[in-house]
Amino acid sequence: MKSYVQDIALAVLDCKETATSRETFIRLMNERGYGVDWQDSHKYITYTDLAREQAGEKACKIRDNKLEKYYNMDFGKEELEHEFERNARTAEAEQASPRERIQELNRQSRTELENSLLKEALAMSSENCEELMKQSNQEQVRAEQNRQRDAEQNRKLISELKKQVEQLENSNELLQNAISAGIGSLRDEVRESTVQEVRKGVTGEYRGYTEGYKAS
Repeated sequence: MKSYVQDIALAVLDCKETATSRETFIRLMNERGYGVDWQDSHKYITYTDLAREQAGEKACKIRDNKLEKYYNMDFGKEELEHEFERNARTAEAEQASPRERIQELNRQSRTELENSLLKEALAMSSENCEELMKQSNQEQVRAEQNRQRDAEQNRKLISELKKQVEQLENSNELLQNAISAGIGSLRDEVRESTVQEVRKGVTGEYRGYTEGYKAS
């Protein structure tokens, strides 16, 4: 089963053979069921498989630079416009002299031969195109899996860091409580020692006074 990418590429090759202007080319593509978004402000042309789009399929669009990558052919704006100019000259040559018409027919024959060879090459490379698209999809899936795995690892790391912070805060609280308890105990010991020293001093002075009184 041919892919919509190959169908679009073949339609472009067919329509550019007869189109004499951008407008004619777009009309011919529309008649074949393909939309053409060709704007001067955009670098690339975007083609749309209208049937696929109406069916709600996401895989229905492709840009000309992707066609060039898949098939190694020139699908750009400049190439198409040159082709339109050649076709316009061919149309004018039909009203020219027999000699000019022969020259133009020879040129046209060469162009048709080149396009025919391009179509054959395009058909041969269809499988490569499908494989490239398949690889691209696989790479996107792997990238999404890696992103989800990294996100999960980050969530686990953040959770672990939060636990460590909570443990550190609890340790600081315990340390502060221990320091406060130690300071209170030390204060009590100092107070008790001071009271005892004062008592000893008072007792000694009292004894000395009593002994001196008795001796007198």
